[in-house]
Amino acid sequence: MDQIEISERLPRYGIAGLTLAIGLLGVLAVTSPDGAAGSPVRMGALIAISATTVPVAILIARIDLRTIWLSETMPMRGANTAFVIYADLGLTAALATFQTPVMALQGTALFAVIGGYVAHFLRIQAMVCHVVFSTAVIVTIGVRALLDDTLPGSTALYGIMVSLLAANGTVGLIAISARSRNALYAFRSSRPTPTR
Repeated sequence: MDQIEISERLPRYGIAGLTLAIGLLGVLAVTSPDGAAGSPVRMGALIAISATTVPVAILIARIDLRTIWLSETMPMRGANTAFVIYADLGLTAALATFQTPVMALQGTALFAVIGGYVAHFLRIQAMVCHVVFSTAVIVTIGVRALLDDTLPGSTALYGIMVSLLAANGTVGLIAISARSRNALYAFRSSRPTPTR
């Protein structure tokens, strides 16, 4: 089972597309009564946050990401971390504009998309920071839903657990898979090639 060469454009455009899709979800939430609808301040904030995904997606679509992903130099590695900080804080800020914590709790599942990037392209320390941050946001929003009497206790707990499993389970599975695959490739490349 040899490693298959995949064009760098596929993940680059995929990441750019997912960035735009998350922005579009924010725009959609502007129209929802449970989202930001009805509050000009919340609507303006959510539109502004969502609009930031356009230049970020364009930037991602134009950069040769191999220079960032494969670099051992700190400034290039820092670009991965900066993107994840932008994504984590942007998603959290967007969720904070929602009128009801129930809709915000549903939106926390998007941490799984960010987590997929984290698991593939960041080091373990950054992955742990992302998981701790997303867990804190998910639990905070879930507790808010519980305290607001928006959801019964068991339903709020269910929502929290589903979001935690979606966000953090995805990070864990992808990280395990990627690291196992890398170890297998390293093992195979270290073995002498049989001669015929």
